Amino acid sequence: PSNMNLYWERFRPRKGHWELYGNLAANNGGIGDNRQWGWSANFNPTYYFTDAFSVYTNFYYEAIPHWIIWQHDNLIGTFNGEIGEFDAGVNWTIGDKQEFRVKMQALGVSAPLRQAWRAAPDGTPIATNDPIDDFSLSNFGFQIRYRYELKPLSDLYVVYARGGFRDHDFADDLGNLLPDAFSLRDDEQILVKLSYRFEK
Repeated sequence: PSNMNLYWERFRPRKGHWELYGNLAANNGGIGDNRQWGWSANFNPTYYFTDAFSVYTNFYYEAIPHWIIWQHDNLIGTFNGEIGEFDAGVNWTIGDKQEFRVKMQALGVSAPLRQAWRAAPDGTPIATNDPIDDFSLSNFGFQIRYRYELKPLSDLYVVYARGGFRDHDFADDLGNLLPDAFSLRDDEQILVKLSYRFEK
């Protein structure tokens, strides 16, 4: 069956201290006749303390009532998916030679199974009772990066990074998954990198 997609976005360039961006989207894609509209919303404000120092956040939510995910062979599942994401960061240019940046992202995905399907030889989807698990996951990434320019095309980088991932074979609530993401610490490292251009 046919489907429809709608999309709207708005960007307001910096005015005073604030720069704003947002978008809304909707679609009725999926399998079967009893399809529902899915939608998403994104809001991304940035606040400038000065031209060189700013902070931003990003809020994203998406509801996908008929999320199609291939399993194996000719088996696919449709899930009642929800995605929530929160991002934040700092950008600071310190004079002509230094940069300081912070980035963070927390993500939660919840997907209870709606229906299992098999594809017929002609591609027609046929509803089945094949077992497919619900699922949910949390993901987290955090990075602090400092850059110092020693001379043109020669830089010193110091980076701290932390991240983690956790998935489940059940559909948890986004209200649990997003806060849970902040506790993840599967990987943590400090990296120092020197990029130096030698003159001939």
